[in-house]
Amino acid sequence: MILDHLHKSSVYFSVHPKFEIAFQFLKTYNLKELQPGIHEIDGRKIFAIISDGDVSPPEVVKMEVHRKYIDIQYIVSGTDKIGYRYLGECNSKVTEFDVENDYELYVDEPETYLHLTENKFVIFFPEDAHAPLLHKGKLRKIVIKVEI
Repeated sequence: MILDHLHKSSVYFSVHPKFEIAFQFLKTYNLKELQPGIHEIDGRKIFAIISDGDVSPPEVVKMEVHRKYIDIQYIVSGTDKIGYRYLGECNSKVTEFDVENDYELYVDEPETYLHLTENKFVIFFPEDAHAPLLHKGKLRKIVIKVEI
């Protein structure tokens, strides 16, 4: 997991060959004006999911993990409280891995919580179980999926 501010994103370009393209998307477009939904950046190799609206925390926290994509989660406006736990410490799987939608869910308690605010991002790798949207309020968020 990596947590940082967008203006420092170039530090992470060497972590994955597609990170520079992903972060250029966040820096180039007026993110408050883009329509919610899926925006292809490099076909299905890199795409952005833009969502906004009122968020209410779920009654049961479910940690998600991905195998095909790395998540870059970025906050345009609002705050997102995200639970985190290393996948190797998760024991309570509630779904088998869904290959088509690239996720598996666990109900283990997060080990720690991140408070992601405007202009900050977090990168979740396959070993990072995470539970987003645990904060109540208005939120505009972009999740960029980068194929591993």
